[in-house]
Amino acid sequence: MKPFSTFRVVFPSFLLLIVLSFISLYLFISTEIKNFYYEEKTNELLVHAELIANSITPEKINDAEYINDFCKNVDPGANIRITIIESNGQVIGDSHEEPGVMDNHIERPEIISAVNNQIGTAKRFSNTLQKEMLYFARLYNINNSSIIIRISLPDESLDATLNLLQNRLILGGLIILLAGTILSYFISKIIANPIIKLTDQVHHIRIGNLRERIQLKGTKEILSLTESFNDLARQLADRIDSITVQSNEQKAILTSLIEGIIATDNAGKIIRINPAAKKILSIETENLIGKNISSVVQNNDLINYFEQYLDKHDRGMQEITIPQLKSKTIQLYAAELRDSEQERIGSLFVLSDISQIKKLERIRQDFVANVSHELKTPITTIKGFVETLEAVKIKDKKTIKKYLNFIGKNTDRMNYIVTDLLELSRLEQQEYDTKISLKKQNLKLVIEAAIQECDFQANKKSINIKLDCDGNLMAPLDIGLMTQAIINLIENAIHYSKENSEILLTAKKVSNTAVISVTDHGPGIETKHLTRLFERFYRVDKSRSRKYGGTGLGLAIVKHIANIHNGNVSVESKVGEGSIFSITIPTK
Repeated sequence: MKPFSTFRVVFPSFLLLIVLSFISLYLFISTEIKNFYYEEKTNELLVHAELIANSITPEKINDAEYINDFCKNVDPGANIRITIIESNGQVIGDSHEEPGVMDNHIERPEIISAVNNQIGTAKRFSNTLQKEMLYFARLYNINNSSIIIRISLPDESLDATLNLLQNRLILGGLIILLAGTILSYFISKIIANPIIKLTDQVHHIRIGNLRERIQLKGTKEILSLTESFNDLARQLADRIDSITVQSNEQKAILTSLIEGIIATDNAGKIIRINPAAKKILSIETENLIGKNISSVVQNNDLINYFEQYLDKHDRGMQEITIPQLKSKTIQLYAAELRDSEQERIGSLFVLSDISQIKKLERIRQDFVANVSHELKTPITTIKGFVETLEAVKIKDKKTIKKYLNFIGKNTDRMNYIVTDLLELSRLEQQEYDTKISLKKQNLKLVIEAAIQECDFQANKKSINIKLDCDGNLMAPLDIGLMTQAIINLIENAIHYSKENSEILLTAKKVSNTAVISVTDHGPGIETKHLTRLFERFYRVDKSRSRKYGGTGLGLAIVKHIANIHNGNVSVESKVGEGSIFSITIPTK
């Protein structure tokens, strides 16, 4: 039998080996890609779920309407559906459907896993969306309430992506197969099959396919080289996985923090900064990595703090007020960054915006002082008259009646102050209450009702109230609250208008808003007072306000009612000409 030439043995064998390897590799890589892709998608949905859980306001976790609106308003990405479910399977929020028409989900596989405090995944047909979906669910405990956040993604998009990857894999494999065939023709006479296989497999590792492991039989050198490459690929894969996980975790943590974080090296150059720090410092520059920390801020106190710490490394907390940022108050804390060998490698600065806390503290102090001052006067008056009645034997009934009348007036004044304070507190609470119902109403009817309530007071001073309003002007509002706000403005105008004068009420549409204005021809207000008119207890003329029985809270109540209606209040005034108080609310 004529022996086969080396070429006829090696080349066909090599071609056969390439074909079989390609088919095996295709099946293996396809499976790995599919598993990897689904795992990546699951991790992606987990990140979305974590971000959604962190975005929910804890105080409103039991507010079903807030949860449903939250699901519909959040934007996690195209084709992603969000469902929030109670631990008993009842749907309380969904981005694509109304919870009331959805079935109880307690029997769904992913929900069962989530209830058992496991990550639940499932792939099935959705009756709601009429398509195959990939489901992810996880149980979260927010403000002592357990909810399940489920995120789903159309399976058709996953399949399409996988098909595209597989098609590209086939195309790439065919190209490699063709190249290997041509190459083998030239080198099969002089190179052994193990060397060719080793080269092909190493190529896969080089382009990033670190999951591939080389399985070859050959000489001692080939086996040693194969083992070295496998070890290298394994170590690289482990390190890349570890680095990727740590990087994603650090990025998620830094991004979700409300405190600003700035990390620098020993020279003061920024190596990491989170979005909160940029927001607190009002920095709009995108890429700050590598820049000196002192060069990215414009405040000398901040620069001095950073430079002093970088120079002396003294730990400490400091509060700095920045006039350039609307007097924003920032609390800073600094610490050293050290490596595993406790060598100093940089500094960490933590920034907290405490402007609102400082503002609330000032408001609280002013409020306590104002309330104490406002109540002190009537209390002192009442006490004085009571002591007089107790100490002096007064037989004149007119005098006694006069004293009792003073006591009654001051008692009424305290009652008015307390009543208005309670009303103001209730309105402030309603500003944060998402359940308040605003329905479209005819503004003219509301204003006419307010005018009717004030007719008696106007007639006592012979004041004529005129109304100029389009009968078809509509706006979403709470009738009771808006009527109260308009009454407050009318009564304010009546108090400061002369007898036999006129008050004009107008309501008109400006763009997408309705502007309700009350114009009087009273004494007017100096410009220096206009910015503070809507503060609690603020009066332009305290003695004149008390003469009319005012508590100093009426305009503050108007401001809060406007806020509840997503609007605002404003005032225009000239001394000697009168004032115009306006409420602006959206018409949609």
